[in-house]
Amino acid sequence: MQSLIGSWVATKVTYLDGTELPDNNLIKYTYVKYTFRQPDKLNAAGVYNMYGTALLFEVKDNLIYFKSTVGSFLNVLQVVEMGQNNLVLLQRGRNGFDDPESLKYYFTRETTFQNTLPLSANDILSARPGDTVYKMSPKIYALYKGESFATYLSENTGHGDYMHNRGGHLVASYRVSKNGVADSLKIIEGIDPDFDKYFTRAFNSARKDFTAAKLNGKYVNVRMLVELRYGVGDIAIPASFNSQSANTAYNAKAWDVALYYFDLAMAGLPFDRNNLYKRGMCKLMLGNTAGACADWKKIKELGGTEADAVLAKYCK
Repeated sequence: MQSLIGSWVATKVTYLDGTELPDNNLIKYTYVKYTFRQPDKLNAAGVYNMYGTALLFEVKDNLIYFKSTVGSFLNVLQVVEMGQNNLVLLQRGRNGFDDPESLKYYFTRETTFQNTLPLSANDILSARPGDTVYKMSPKIYALYKGESFATYLSENTGHGDYMHNRGGHLVASYRVSKNGVADSLKIIEGIDPDFDKYFTRAFNSARKDFTAAKLNGKYVNVRMLVELRYGVGDIAIPASFNSQSANTAYNAKAWDVALYYFDLAMAGLPFDRNNLYKRGMCKLMLGNTAGACADWKKIKELGGTEADAVLAKYCK
């Protein structure tokens, strides 16, 4: 399938018969991007500004088989429709592709998707003659040439065990110029002077490992954000268990019980966007729209796009 090659972004997810997913189903608004490369390479990303996990793929008849980089089978999707700019894939349910619970993903080419996104004054960080800098967004972003810039920085910061049994949260901004070089690093929230120094050293070693952002076919400057999180075992483990309990109650639509456990989980992992989205949905279902909007706005502040649709729908 030659026309499959390229980057595709999911714009809608429905059930098999086209029925809309409920807002409390996180899949409805989860960002999904597949980038297919010849002859059999694939990257799957849940964040717009990275290539994502490296995989392999194989096409047989109207099925796309997803494999690990060593060839192990991972998943299979059925091609329902494919055109020059549109792609519809079916994720089978527990009883196969004919299961009413099967999910139908509607994809469009990323460049086409980006062209549909509006550009506003809020997308501009600074504007000087010949030196406009945009904010990162699904429409405008620079792309790290590896799978994940955050993973690269985490693996190359410090001496391997520097953050062992330590917790911390780092947020930094940087500019990627229209020439594809990263500069203007600013550590917005650091961990400690030594870690921040190691982080800066790792950042500087990768300054040229980017593809510049484009707008209307021209390269532009863009301000990017990166976040690193480290959890201590006696905090992260209870937070993980509380997240599991919260998700069990959430799936059972026991909103008050789920909210209780999400509150506990968020105390240990305050930057978990998945939990923030679901906690906000619990609050919405319990009538606390203002509380829901506060959680979803936090996702936006953290650079996530998962809550954009519900923010527009419920938080006007």
